[in-house]
Amino acid sequence: MSLALSLRDRADIAFDLVLNAEPSEFRTFCSRNAVAENVTVHPRTSDPTIYYACSDLVLNLSRVDQWIETFGLTLAEAMSFGIPVIAPSVGGPTELISHGVEGYCIDSRDGAALRDAVLALADDPENYAAKSRAALARARDFSFDAYVVALRDALDTLVQKDAN
Repeated sequence: MSLALSLRDRADIAFDLVLNAEPSEFRTFCSRNAVAENVTVHPRTSDPTIYYACSDLVLNLSRVDQWIETFGLTLAEAMSFGIPVIAPSVGGPTELISHGVEGYCIDSRDGAALRDAVLALADDPENYAAKSRAALARARDFSFDAYVVALRDALDTLVQKDAN
């Protein structure tokens, strides 16, 4: 919310917060938390593509002092839509994102760096387009076809080892 509040003067920037929460948890969150006027909060969805399809940026703001992402499926999904991402600078996201290439790896507690990254994307169309292309290209590394090739290569390596 503090990131959204720091950007509330920008009419062109709004946030959709999709909570991975049960309906009761969602209601509790909404009743206990002040929501910035440029944030819309949504409950868990079985089809996140409806959000990716209309997003320009996806942020994973996991607190690294409380939770370390092991992979970051939402990041890979977003990147498959050509969406740049901002994610923690530790854990699984660092295997997906090269800082400054497909997006940014930033500690969620660093509000100034998060704001700067959002503005760098919002205010520089060439920067945004480059990161969008890089995100889409990187997402291909996690496609089903890439998985099939990697699995075949691993199996071929095992077969060759056993033959020797």
